[in-house]
Amino acid sequence: MDNIIFTINGVLPIFLVILIGYILKRLKLINDEFVKKATKIVFKVSLPCMIFQSVSGVNTKELFSSEIVNLILFLLITNIILFLLSILLAGKIVRDFRARGPFVQGIVRTNFVIIGYSLILNLFGEVALAKAALLTAFLVPIYNIMAVIALTVFMPKEESQNNVRVTLVNLAKNPLIISIFIGLIFASLHIQIPTFIHNTIEYTGQLTLPLSLICIGAFFSWDKVKDNFNYALIVTFLKIIVNPIIMLTIAYYLGFRGDSLGIILIAFASPTAISSFAMSDAMDNDSQLAAAIIILTTACSIVSIIVGINILVGLT
Repeated sequence: MDNIIFTINGVLPIFLVILIGYILKRLKLINDEFVKKATKIVFKVSLPCMIFQSVSGVNTKELFSSEIVNLILFLLITNIILFLLSILLAGKIVRDFRARGPFVQGIVRTNFVIIGYSLILNLFGEVALAKAALLTAFLVPIYNIMAVIALTVFMPKEESQNNVRVTLVNLAKNPLIISIFIGLIFASLHIQIPTFIHNTIEYTGQLTLPLSLICIGAFFSWDKVKDNFNYALIVTFLKIIVNPIIMLTIAYYLGFRGDSLGIILIAFASPTAISSFAMSDAMDNDSQLAAAIIILTTACSIVSIIVGINILVGLT
């Protein structure tokens, strides 16, 4: 019973804030334009501040231990294998070639930064969040590269070449990647930040989780789900049930324990990333399928994450 209460206290507030966002949108207190602008604020301002603060204050020698290296290798290898299997599955069961990219993205790409960070901070604390922030430096490029491949491999050659070039340039300018590396420089050189600047960064970073979760709730719409329900349901089943079970089992038998095992679970059990919708739309894929997958995986992930974390607490 204690494990269940611990898990609910860590997980449920996140989804209640998402529900608040949904209610605010239904009451017309916020609209699509608000969500669009708020998402940009999170991605370009508050989230980089949050990541910088997490990374810049850590002991880099402790974080770049064999445990972290093993964690990075595990996530990279398993994500690449999962991606290749998803490409094969999409080619076999998805008829519309413009729906195949979003289908693959839905299975592989995870909302690790928003939902994942919230869960890790609530359940495992600041040290685990710093580990997760460092992992982001490796996962974000991999997720983006896999997304580009998934969204272009089924498209005409001319379009895919242009999209790859643009996306690689955008990846190099990604605010999350930049904030991680700046944070690592500050941590490695032990640079002291003046208190007023530190507090400003902290306050700005604190906007990230509530604002982004409200935007996720406001993004919900049954109309985005119903026309693509079958494919979205398949992706949801694989994304939040099959993937976490397989990956957590492998990780446990490979010797991962404690917050590292929790990070692995959350990395695979978190719903599909919201950015997959924007990329699908920009690259002329089936963006409505992408939206349906985001909504359905987010709605269903509350149960799978609560069950998964409760099992994890019992194991450790």
